[in-house]
Amino acid sequence: GIRKNATPSKKPVASYCFRNVYFFDDFKSELQDLEGTPSYMHMLQHVHRSRNHTAAGRFEKCFHDPEIVSSLHNHFATSCLTGHCKRYPVSTDIAQMQHYRADCARGVKDCSGQYRSNTILDPTIWHYRVELKHRAEK
Repeated sequence: GIRKNATPSKKPVASYCFRNVYFFDDFKSELQDLEGTPSYMHMLQHVHRSRNHTAAGRFEKCFHDPEIVSSLHNHFATSCLTGHCKRYPVSTDIAQMQHYRADCARGVKDCSGQYRSNTILDPTIWHYRVELKHRAEK
């Protein structure tokens, strides 16, 4: 938080960044709730994920303000019209980037210990499954 006497930064936020969490392909759920879910709906069938999110600033994705950001890398802003590119790290309590893949991204140290061996059930996507199925079938 900001100290009482501190002056908050006047620079506008250039990027809102979201930390990554892994839903591995081989963590397919066997839960009864999957009955009637088509096999092509990969994300609905993979609701076990790594407990740990990737570290802040690593393997995250961002939404950028095009009126501030002048150039981009695929993960972050590289230059801004305001000088320094101010980024806002969005809390994982609010949102996360869900990465569905066979294994961790290259460059991730200790994928097995850090992400694969420490998992939780996260069926948040099931809140949308009825609408997803309806629209996919339509």
